[in-house]
Formats: sequence, C-alpha cells, structure tokens
Amino acid sequence: MGVKTFKLAFVFTCLCLVILHPYTTLGKPGFFVAIIFALYGVYHGVNRQFAIDFMAPVAVLVLISFVGVLSSVMNGIFQLNHLWATSAFGLLLLTAHGLWVYCQRCGISKDEVIVAVLFVIVLNSLIIAFELFFPSLRLFIEDFLDPLKGGSINYAEGFRLRGLASSGGAGLSISVPAALVISFYLYDRKSLSLSLMLPIIIILLFFVMVIGRTGLFLSAVTLMIYATVFIFKLKWTVNSMSRVLILVPMILLGAIYVYHFFEDFFTLVFGASFIEYTYGFFLKGGDAIAEEGTIPVVIKFLNVLPLELPQALVGYGFYGGSGFSPWTDSGYARMFMSVGFIFGLSFYVILYRIYFRGFRGHEFFVGTLILLLSIAEVKEPLLYSGVASRMFIFILVFCWFDNYLRSRGNTLAVSCVSKRVTKL
Repeated sequence: MGVKTFKLAFVFTCLCLVILHPYTTLGKPGFFVAIIFALYGVYHGVNRQFAIDFMAPVAVLVLISFVGVLSSVMNGIFQLNHLWATSAFGLLLLTAHGLWVYCQRCGISKDEVIVAVLFVIVLNSLIIAFELFFPSLRLFIEDFLDPLKGGSINYAEGFRLRGLASSGGAGLSISVPAALVISFYLYDRKSLSLSLMLPIIIILLFFVMVIGRTGLFLSAVTLMIYATVFIFKLKWTVNSMSRVLILVPMILLGAIYVYHFFEDFFTLVFGASFIEYTYGFFLKGGDAIAEEGTIPVVIKFLNVLPLELPQALVGYGFYGGSGFSPWTDSGYARMFMSVGFIFGLSFYVILYRIYFRGFRGHEFFVGTLILLLSIAEVKEPLLYSGVASRMFIFILVFCWFDNYLRSRGNTLAVSCVSKRVTKL
C-alpha cells in the first residue's frame, strides 16, 4: 500500500466517524476526531478569508441561538439544544478546514475527498445490506451502539436500520439523495466511471427503503432533476440518439429486474405490509396518501408557530429534546419557536449566505444539495445538523477553497499550510 493510499484510507476513516457520528457504548469517537482536526487547522493558521466568510457569520448565529436559551429560561423550559446545534455547526466548519489543511499537505485533491464522502454512505448502505442478510451481524453492531432509549425506533428490531450511524430515520435517509447528487457530479467530472456509478445508485436506492421514506422521496426528486438536465444537455446527434436508444432500454430492464429481486426479498424478510408502508401508498393516488397520514402531520407541524407576543419576537426557546406543547418536528417551525420570526429569519439568511459561499464554479452541484437540505428541513431540523448536512459542509469547504485558490493563484496553497499564522 502506497503512502498516499494509506493517507486516503485515514481520511476516509475520519470522515466515516465524523459524518456517521456513531454513538458507541464507549463514547462518540467522531466528536474527538472533529476536535483534533479543528485544532490541527487552527494550529496551522486559519485562512483570513475563510474566517470572514464562515466563522464570523457563525459567531452571529451562535449569538442568535443565545436568544433561544434566554427565551427558554423565560418560559420555564430551559434548553441548550439550539445553541449546541449551532456550536456543532461551527465546530464542523473548523473540522473541514483542518481536514483541508491536512489534505493539502498530503497532496489529496478535492475530488478525492468528495469520493471519500460518497463512499462513507455507500459503506453504510452495504453494512445495512449485510445486516439484512445476516441478522446476527445486526445484533452484533447494535450491541456496540447506543440503543437510544426513549427513542421512537428500536434499531435492533423491525425494518428500520441505521448501520453505523448515530441514528436512522429521515436524518440518515437524506444522505442517500445527497450521495446520488455526489455520484452524478463525480461522473460528470470523470472522477467516477459509469460501471461504478450504476452499482452505487442501485445500492443506495434499494437500501434507503429500510432507512427512511423521506430519503426515498427525495431520491426520486434527485433522479428527475438529473434526468431533465441530461435531456437538455445532450447534443441530439445520430450517434447520441443511437446510444440513448440502446442504453435506456438496457438500464430500464436492469432496474426492473433488480426492483423485483429486492421487492421479493423485502417481502420475504418483513412481509407484504413493508412494501405498502414504504412506497405502496404513493402508487394508489391522493386518497391513499392522505390516509397514510405523514403529509397531514408534516403540515400540522409546520403550523406550530409563535403567534403571541412577545414569543413572536423572541420565541419560546423550544428546539426539541424535551416535553413542550404544542410539539413540532419541523426544522423551520422549531427555529421560529426557538427565537421568534425576526431572529429566525435572520438566522436563515446568514446560514444560506454561508452555504452559497462555495457556489461559484459548482453551481448546480452545490445548489442541488442546498435544495435537498432545504426540503428536508420541512420535516426535521436537517439543514445544518445531521448526516447529510455534515456531508455537505465538508464538500462546501473544499469547494470554497478550490474557488479561492484558483482566484488567488495556486502558489497560495503552499503558504496556507506551511505558516503557522497565515497572512493572505
């Protein structure tokens, strides 16, 4: 094994621990990895423009989160949830910065790191696959993970699985459409071959069914977006049309075969009701969707808002994690319930400003990821916390540095990682 391969394996392992963030019975190793990389980046000097574009706005977000803490005290439900989530967001940005510094010193490129991010989710999906085929492995893994007592899902039983992640459900399932976006991006950049991309897509799509339905729905949205883009980008020549006419039927026939295999497998393992629960009700029209109940519940959660004064201005301080009435799971509603409308809208404006910093040169890639996270925020607080947001933050920081170095000149890369205090 070459030195660079060893270093790539090290980066991949660290990304696994930070992105999946497993809650083991002995602690949270991802947290310690994040701290180490954050300190490593600070030791070698935080890029001044990075501090301006990312860390200064995060400091403002932390101050806004303090409003939620004060509001929770005023309303007798003392909470630090919002503050912890925002602080963890800032820590992760510093972690991504530290990882970028390490990768620069090791000669690891942006695309190689993005490939590693993709394979974190692929690996977790494969682990879920093995857990399905070998139930004893599932019990073995769950023995080392926090059972999350009091949670709504028992990951050691039933048909919801999480692999090595801290939790499953919607938070983990959003990582699948995000991974699909990454795979299309890497394929477009010729960093991922078609022969590798297609099996990855199959693995992701079929095992998201035992992770969460939100990810399954957004995966369909992702595929429709990229199919539309493909149609408009394709230069319709005789050669291209002939390739499409050959490839599309082959892909469809392959998809139908794989679909029936997995449908039979899931039915055998979990029973016929599993297919109905996962996506069957979508195929029966509007009445079946309404009877299923998820959409009405999401709409109900979105309507939980602080409409009285002074809570409309400063919120109740509620951001989940404790008993409160009215309860809501929606990320948008929780934001306004925590800090009110003015501070909540300010929080989102600043957050999106941070997110769009890596946009130039990667518009469609970064923009699609932001869109997925924004849609997911309707259901749960996933825009800046959770597996998919951690994936996105690493990608965002590496894309930002890619833009920054190209605009300033590649010679700055050496000074960024060789001086303890960088002056750019």
